Amino acid sequence: MINSEKIAVHDFPAWREKADFIIAIRLGEELGIDDMLEWEQLWARKVDGSRFELCCIPFFAYGLALGDVVETKPSEQRKYVVEAVRIRSGRRTYRVFFESLVRWNEIIDEIISLGCTVEVRWKQSKLVAVDAAPDIRLDLLEAYLRKLEQRSEIRWENGN
Repeated sequence: MINSEKIAVHDFPAWREKADFIIAIRLGEELGIDDMLEWEQLWARKVDGSRFELCCIPFFAYGLALGDVVETKPSEQRKYVVEAVRIRSGRRTYRVFFESLVRWNEIIDEIISLGCTVEVRWKQSKLVAVDAAPDIRLDLLEAYLRKLEQRSEIRWENGN
């Protein structure tokens, strides 16, 4: 039986208009959150048979980015579970955890102004996923994130 309480979902996927499928990935122990979450649902576009292009920015799964093409296989009562990345999109995934929500809108707007796409779990969610396309100046984005982290406004990580 699938426990829906242990599944991270994407209510506002970055490429919702392209998506035509929901797939899943088993979350590993690297999360450090014990058994709170076991799966992450991922919005995707079916490429063929068991291959899908990711249409959301992963909140928890490592090694994936928006636009990656993944191979799936049946596993644990699920028909489409990510097995491997077949084609990398060249994009980067970052995760930002807000220590305080006081400047949430301002910080999100600044990240977007750097050319990134931001996916939220819900309005003013403390955890947001950030996508940086191949043409984004990662040095500027990471310098901004480091500055915010030094001020104890956020914590961040690279999800690739």
